Order: sequence, then structure tokens, then C-alpha cells
Amino acid sequence: MSSQNSFKFSELPKVKRRNIARRLIARRKTFVNLMNGTYNYSDLSGRILLVGDKPGPGAPADPNFHHTPFYSTIYSSGWLNYLLGEYRIDEDRLIWLNASSIRWVDGDFMDVMLGAPPLIEERYEIDGHFINIIDPTHIITLGNLAEAWVKKNTDRPYIKQAHPQYWKRFKSKEEYPLLPLLYDIIQS
Repeated sequence: MSSQNSFKFSELPKVKRRNIARRLIARRKTFVNLMNGTYNYSDLSGRILLVGDKPGPGAPADPNFHHTPFYSTIYSSGWLNYLLGEYRIDEDRLIWLNASSIRWVDGDFMDVMLGAPPLIEERYEIDGHFINIIDPTHIITLGNLAEAWVKKNTDRPYIKQAHPQYWKRFKSKEEYPLLPLLYDIIQS
């Protein structure tokens, strides 16, 4: 895709904007249900787990905000969401998590993002136990924090990819390898 770096959501045709919005709504629904423990975890098995680093600096500071990974139509999130649509990657095949938002507490997930009480940060270790319950077909890390979290919390194999922000900023003239990777995994 030659115009990877020139992405502007507002300039996309209406149908593409609508498709990106649908993708984000589906991602948020899965993420919020997962964080609230309202998902039948076995329904998530067979998906690809994508682990990001943390919310960007523009993320709301409200601790009640859902902080769904890459939930934006601007910056690298918007760019990534546009490319996922161009490659026709089915959101129902993906699970998105941020390494900085996952806590496993008494058999449930907790999203203790921004503004979390220090007690929670000190009391609960980040734990990869949920990976065994979700049982993803593949784990893909997007960035160094994500890779460190996966290494610390599971011995399952994973695929490291550059963070979308890095790729968009420094290698935008090249195809972002995450997209053909996801496409190939889903097609196999």
C-alpha cells in the first residue's frame, strides 16, 4: 500500500469510515466483555491474540474508560484500523489486549489502567494465566513492552512485530508485515 503514511480518516469514503467504525465497535465489545468477565472464555478460543504495549498519551485519564487497544481513528491506531480493513482482516478472529492493562485476580480479569489505586498495582501481579483459558491459535506482540509481558507470563511461542506507531513513523513506505501475517494465518 503506497499511501500508508498519508491516512486521514475524514478523507476516506463513507463506506470505509463505516467499516472502520464497525470494526472498532466489535473490538470494544469483545474487550469490555473480556475485562468484565462476561465472556464465555471458550468462545474466544481459536482466535489470534494481539498484545499491545499501553494506551497512547492521548488516552483519557478516566479509570472507567474502557481503554480498548488501538481504539481510535487517528494516529497509528487509525492507520492500523484502515489497513486491517484493506486486508479484510475479520475482527471476530482477533483478541486485542494491552500488556499494561491485564490483571488476573481471583479467576477474573481486571482492567486497572490509568488512575488505578496503587494498592491494586502492588497487590496483583500481571499474570498470563488467561492465555491458557483463551487458548489463542497465535500470539502476536506489538512492541517491546508487549513482548516483555508475554515472555514473563507464558512459555507459549509468540511472533514479535514492530509496534504500529514505529512502522508508520519510520517504515511507512514498506508494507507493514503484521497485515500479510494476519491474512495468512486466517486463510490457513
